Amino acid sequence: MSELRNVIVRSMIAVISCLFLSACDGETNGLPSSTLPRTTATATSEFSAEYHYDRGADYLINGDNDRAIAEFDKALKLDPDYVDAYFYRCFAHRAKNEYNKTIDDCTHVIQLKPDHVEAYRYRGHVYSEKGEYDLAIADFNQAERLKLDDSELFSARGWAYYNKQQYALALVDYDKAIKLDPSNQWPYNNRGLIYAEKGDYDKAMADYDRAIKINEAFDLPYFNRGRVYFQKQEYEQAVKDFDTFLALSPNSADGYNNRGFAYYELGQFDHAIDDFSEVIRLKPNLSEAYHYRDLAYFKNKNYKNAMADYNRAIELDPTFAFAYYSRGLLHQISLPYAEERKKAVEDFRKALELAQDPDLKDTVTRMLEYMGVGVLTPTP
Repeated sequence: MSELRNVIVRSMIAVISCLFLSACDGETNGLPSSTLPRTTATATSEFSAEYHYDRGADYLINGDNDRAIAEFDKALKLDPDYVDAYFYRCFAHRAKNEYNKTIDDCTHVIQLKPDHVEAYRYRGHVYSEKGEYDLAIADFNQAERLKLDDSELFSARGWAYYNKQQYALALVDYDKAIKLDPSNQWPYNNRGLIYAEKGDYDKAMADYDRAIKINEAFDLPYFNRGRVYFQKQEYEQAVKDFDTFLALSPNSADGYNNRGFAYYELGQFDHAIDDFSEVIRLKPNLSEAYHYRDLAYFKNKNYKNAMADYNRAIELDPTFAFAYYSRGLLHQISLPYAEERKKAVEDFRKALELAQDPDLKDTVTRMLEYMGVGVLTPTP
């Protein structure tokens, strides 16, 4: 059965980057059925560890994670040192988002076989998904020390460095990843993120363009390039990229949110309202979405709907300083003037109390002074 296990190992390792970085087309449990043959139960006694391991591998290939885990459990009960059973049970736990159990199984593999390079790599991915980037980097470093030298490893470690804002180290890893495999779309996309963060938009665009050229169905470079176009105030180009991104990922709230901003900057407030409404449909408890939509309603002079959205944004997040400020502006232009002016002052003072942003604090203070009331003066 060692040959069968080797086939499974090679196939699983080939799609680790898909498991953690994107969805793979035509896959079952992250294991492409076209390249990973389905195991067959052997004539081995059903009381043997290998018999249950083979059944577990069969279930795993077909996406039945619960049964796979149950069979691997039986194998490990019969043979507590069964390295492959621990390792493949990692995949089943990971598919169920059971991160701690995944890490425990990888750790068992490493304890039994300290040179098991893929256990370090896989555990590093899970640590990265949990946001435990130092632990992820330590595992990726160990995988590198064990002579693992491939594009996916450096791309994964680069992502951990990126999330720690250690951009210089991330760039080194992305450069290595690209050198080892120029057809790997991920390091181009992720290196572009760093260039964009640094304000080097030309290099960022070049990397997003390259990622798209490698795989036109890869959604993220369109989204990221759209954001660069937005930063460059090229809003029509931004809308086009967000259109493509949403065609590929139609349930992305971030996609609708960013396209809504672009429409807002273009003065196409009806389109902006439609996109922010879609964000609310996808994330009904996101206070920012109501606030963004109320700004578009305000621009359209639909003050009734704007007020409803301001109220809902504040209801969802009573600490949302900018929503109080915006609602105060609406009160200021509403009638009856005396009553609404009092509400405006109350909202401005609440915004000032909650504001963390120095610019917002300064703006609210100047607004209160413009209205002729001091920051601490009793509301008239």
